[in-house]
Amino acid sequence: TDLVNNADSSSIFMSATHTHSGPDTIGLWGIPPFSGKNKKYMQFLREQIAAAIDESVANLKNGSLRFAGGEFPGHSSGRENNPPDYGFAIMQVLLSSGAPVTLVNFGVHADVVKSFYVSADFPYYLSERLGRLTGGEVMFMPGAIGGVQPKDDNNYDFFYVRTLGENLADAVFRALKKPIIPKNSDMAGRNRVINVPLQNKKFLWAAKMGIISNIADENKRIEVMLVRLKIGPAEIVTVPGELF
Repeated sequence: TDLVNNADSSSIFMSATHTHSGPDTIGLWGIPPFSGKNKKYMQFLREQIAAAIDESVANLKNGSLRFAGGEFPGHSSGRENNPPDYGFAIMQVLLSSGAPVTLVNFGVHADVVKSFYVSADFPYYLSERLGRLTGGEVMFMPGAIGGVQPKDDNNYDFFYVRTLGENLADAVFRALKKPIIPKNSDMAGRNRVINVPLQNKKFLWAAKMGIISNIADENKRIEVMLVRLKIGPAEIVTVPGELF
């Protein structure tokens, strides 16, 4: 498809871990009427993202894919009308060099740590432990996290952030012992641009005041792209924002 065959900016996907202890990239966490975004940091962030993409393209290697999944109950709880999904999914790239890269998808907010210090929250401990177990790199991609919190979230338990990350790493490593190995790993994709209304009055006010970026048009509508990507037996659907 056009998405796969044309290596342009529409082929770049970004996902946030949604930590509550990181730099403000939206602007909402300043002291009104001032934005919480730091211009120097935002420029640094853009440069780091661009450098990571360039480095990835320059270091392409042959490899194979395998998949796995499982259940990880007891570590998350949902708000009213938003029950948690205990399922996790794994896509692992086995590079010809021998080092695997493991992508973990699980739906829970990375907000155990609530601090003015910068923290990657539980994905740090997930990455650290799973990286040691597999001998490779680890990436985390959150699922539908709209109202799903870590179970001990309200207790501000700084020990639980490690427990959650390491227990998830152990569950992923066990699941990888029974992988799904596809006959082929063909990639196909399709995108669709939709136009939706921005109904959040606080966002509209904040955009007008310059606290956050003005992403709506004069009719208070936003243009966003949805993407459905198939890689072998796996499907990835991208959504803008925080899906309930």
